[in-house]
Amino acid sequence: MKDELDEITFSQLCNYIKKFTINRQRTFLACLSMYINILTIPFSKKDSSGLYDGFVHIRIHLCSRLSFNSAKQYYLYLLDFIYFLQKQERISETFSPPCKISNENEYETLKSTPIPIEVLEKIKTQDNSQKLTLLIKKYCEPKLEIKINSYMQTLSKEGLLRFRISAISLLSSSDVSFEWNKSRSFIENALTKYNDELILRSPKDFPTSRSLFLSLQNFLNYLIKSGHIPSDVKLKKYQARPGSVLTKEHFESHSIKLNNALSQIRKHINNQSYQIIEEAIENLNDSKVQINAANDIRKYIELIKPSTSNLGTAILRENFHIISAHISKNYVLKSAKSRINTLANVLEKTQKKDINLPRLTTEIEYNALRNTNIPELIMQKIATKLSSEESLNEALRKYCSNNVSRRLLDYVNSYKPKERKSYRKPLCDFLNQVCDTSKQWEKSPKIIQRELINYRDNLLDELDRSTAYQRYQNTKNALKVLIEHGLLPSNTIIPKNIKISSTVEKYSKNNPLILQVDLKDKENQHNFTSSKEFIKFVQSSLSNNLNQLLEVSKEIIISGYAKFTSKDSVISKYNDVKFSNETHGVISRDQIQSKEGSFDLSSFNKSLLEHKVVYFDYFFDQLIRNEKPHNIQDIKFGTEVFEYFGLTPLVASAMQVVITEELGFNPHSLYEAVISSPNRGEVFILVNDEGSVRVKVYKKRAKHIRNVSAEGNNIPLSQLKSDEIDAASCLKMALEMSERTRKSLNSEHLWSCLLLGAPAGLPWSTTFQGAFNKIRHLAYKKSGSEELKMATLKKVRSSKGVLIYLESQGDTLKATNYLGNQIKTALKNYIPKYLSELIYRVKIRAFQNILLYMSVSDHENQFDILKLSKESYIDQLKHAFRNPDMGGLLFSKLTTQPTNSQKPITTYFCLSQKNVALALIYIKEGKDLFLKSECETVVRKLSEGPTHLKEILRKAQKSLEGRLM
Repeated sequence: MKDELDEITFSQLCNYIKKFTINRQRTFLACLSMYINILTIPFSKKDSSGLYDGFVHIRIHLCSRLSFNSAKQYYLYLLDFIYFLQKQERISETFSPPCKISNENEYETLKSTPIPIEVLEKIKTQDNSQKLTLLIKKYCEPKLEIKINSYMQTLSKEGLLRFRISAISLLSSSDVSFEWNKSRSFIENALTKYNDELILRSPKDFPTSRSLFLSLQNFLNYLIKSGHIPSDVKLKKYQARPGSVLTKEHFESHSIKLNNALSQIRKHINNQSYQIIEEAIENLNDSKVQINAANDIRKYIELIKPSTSNLGTAILRENFHIISAHISKNYVLKSAKSRINTLANVLEKTQKKDINLPRLTTEIEYNALRNTNIPELIMQKIATKLSSEESLNEALRKYCSNNVSRRLLDYVNSYKPKERKSYRKPLCDFLNQVCDTSKQWEKSPKIIQRELINYRDNLLDELDRSTAYQRYQNTKNALKVLIEHGLLPSNTIIPKNIKISSTVEKYSKNNPLILQVDLKDKENQHNFTSSKEFIKFVQSSLSNNLNQLLEVSKEIIISGYAKFTSKDSVISKYNDVKFSNETHGVISRDQIQSKEGSFDLSSFNKSLLEHKVVYFDYFFDQLIRNEKPHNIQDIKFGTEVFEYFGLTPLVASAMQVVITEELGFNPHSLYEAVISSPNRGEVFILVNDEGSVRVKVYKKRAKHIRNVSAEGNNIPLSQLKSDEIDAASCLKMALEMSERTRKSLNSEHLWSCLLLGAPAGLPWSTTFQGAFNKIRHLAYKKSGSEELKMATLKKVRSSKGVLIYLESQGDTLKATNYLGNQIKTALKNYIPKYLSELIYRVKIRAFQNILLYMSVSDHENQFDILKLSKESYIDQLKHAFRNPDMGGLLFSKLTTQPTNSQKPITTYFCLSQKNVALALIYIKEGKDLFLKSECETVVRKLSEGPTHLKEILRKAQKSLEGRLM
């Protein structure tokens, strides 16, 4: 307000507000600033009559905007400021402002009093409602104003919000005039201009650009129908901003689906009705709603068709009730409501007479429709989509002999239920295609071969290469089965499948790494900095984020294991407490005495944590079954008790973070890790004498067992510090902590956890992810790194794989060994092509630098040519040749002097059962430490070797069973 008031009045205003509280200051200043344009001139000219008129309008405006009490209070604030200015002689003492708002009758009278437009324009209000009211009064004639107000009353709260924003934009145009509604060019240009403004908004803005445009378009349509806008005005459709390739493909896919449905509708109804339906569907505000509406009309076209051929509205009303009932039987309330109401809006427009089809509004109506019986004759008129199983059975019945049909069904049903659909679809498509050529296709090898080639090529036109490959392969395998069983000619040649390009990258919807930038987002690649700097940035970011997760995880593991190992000491303090599990519902003694006092089961929830630990240790079997031993009502305990008895999802998830980061296991394979195979007795997790752990996990999708060894030591687990926790120690802790639970459940799952509110067992993957979310939240609070908010265990593995690739300067083998995949799979799924390109670019530059140094090596003035000093030139040269790809070890050997260090001595062991037995005896009784360690090495290598070596070790151990006890 400094710019609006003169210097003296502004200084007095500052002095005036100092005596009030902050809230009073804010309220008063907000009110004064709203009306400052009305009061500025009277203040500066000391115009009493102008000031009086201004306060009259302020009183009216406050009453029109606010409740009685608020309007009264705000006006008193302004009057108090006027009286203050009179004391300061800035306003004449004879000036008497309009009196306060004394009662509600006066308030209602003022509220209904109109304010001139020129006064409203001076009021600084940020309310869209007030702005729109002002613009309507200024640019609309009375009849149009009444029509607009009645239109606004039909809108919902959200619809009214969108309308006000869009209408203000229309009426705020620079070329708007009082008769804007009679100008076709103004309306069409304004709509086009508004479209152009909207596409510049962010897609995340609310309301969305599309909804704002449709709000204005619907309003103008309403005015056209009511005759307030010329009927020849053409309202353009919303044109969205040009999107990415994926957005365009998505849009094209929707267009194809919509056009297919509309073409089916067109076959059944006359052109006039079709054009009305097509226009009504195109005016719907969402592409998904458009497709749903078109599909519903196509589905119920036999019931809708009579009403479009001048047979009256009664048939439509009757059939629409059946349509509503059928939709309600197949969809939940929200979807059914949307589909029925949209269909009603579209079908009403096809009738010459006004008709109001019943809408679905309440759950009671929905349930009544669901209970409606639909006659069988009517059901036959509804076009239903066959399931994949029904489609295959229909195709086999029409196009195949009985033997071929039976064999193909047996082949498809030999797969798991979830996999059968992927075999049914390609078989149906091929059978439909081949039978169009010949009904006797089973006897003609040439027809089969030719149609397979056509089918394969057509797949490439419609699908991506990998999907086309899979569908053709499934069809090919099915036909091979028929040939092997003699149901097709033996000389039938099956064409080869297409080749999958090894250069294709798989793009995930979300960023696959715990990184600020998405390396697979092509749109961001032009913003990446120079290769070397960007690689350093990615490397440091991944390393920091992984370290933050590891640090938090290790703290959780240390804390969890400490509680678990303290259980025995807690129980020892209360070793004289005895419980009875023979009573049913009532314990024999209300109070059980112990060293530390009494344990009252009737007040279990108020008991000490140690008492609860002792209690559940005695009733552990009931604890893991989530049962109440003494029917204690409203029993309250949580993970603080579980942590003493074994693994919880949080501690298990923290261990999984450490294991995944070090060993690179796939999360789901790790979740389902078992200690031994229940059928064959094969050991999957084995701890050797040196403290290392050998782990085997099963990769379901690859149908492959991955074997990894985690190096460890024999330091007691309880003595480990946070920074000493590794994969081997986590696996050993998990084995120890889950042992009691596994034995009680008779389970071999490593991550058998105690669960709150459910029986103990192997948690769902979502439970582990929920626990991981707590870890990443703690890591985020500690570091403030935004990318940790979206971290997952899968991203931990991917990030570590990329980090290894960067740290090894592009060594694909190291990254592949960590991930446990083939090189092709690692490059395609985990290492972005762009990142490989950056690595290669750095290597090429290093090689170019060496060539540059070599090219000037014979020149006397080589330092001057390169514009380097002698010292910097030598440093650059050494740095270039130390590069592992450009000299590395060879350069080190050439530049370092040979030493007289001794060569390593190779020890040979004569392998036999007798010698192995001697080695075992010496390990137990020998005194020479060096020879003892050599024997231990022999035994370790035998235990990790192939089966026949393990057999020798096992026989040697059996022969010494009596001696080594």
